Amino acid sequence: MQKSGTSCGVACVAMLARIDFKNAMRLGVLCFNKAHWSSSHATLNMELRSMLAAVGYRLGREVACDDWDKVPPGSLAATQWNPKTNYWHWIVYDEDDEGGYVLDPNPAVKRNKRKDFSKMKVSCYHRV
Repeated sequence: MQKSGTSCGVACVAMLARIDFKNAMRLGVLCFNKAHWSSSHATLNMELRSMLAAVGYRLGREVACDDWDKVPPGSLAATQWNPKTNYWHWIVYDEDDEGGYVLDPNPAVKRNKRKDFSKMKVSCYHRV
């Protein structure tokens, strides 16, 4: 679960790496300038790539996509693109025996495991 309005990427790193949010934040401080992490926790692709590499995962290239059926399991996906701020919301897409679902770190979401794809417009994804 993200702890600030811009820490969804950090929360997704925690989910993918199976570490808690606090340790994902520590990882960010180790990977990047501490001053950057004191004001905003917004994450760019390169920052997510570095954080995941530090715990043994590889973030694939960005693939533009507007159809959830084309997103592979175990992917980091971007939704809610805001052209005014140039930010989006990071989530994790995965599948189980019941089909695809999204792990959404937004604390306002009632269920962490979401299947309401019509309410989430995917913009791009990265295989992990």
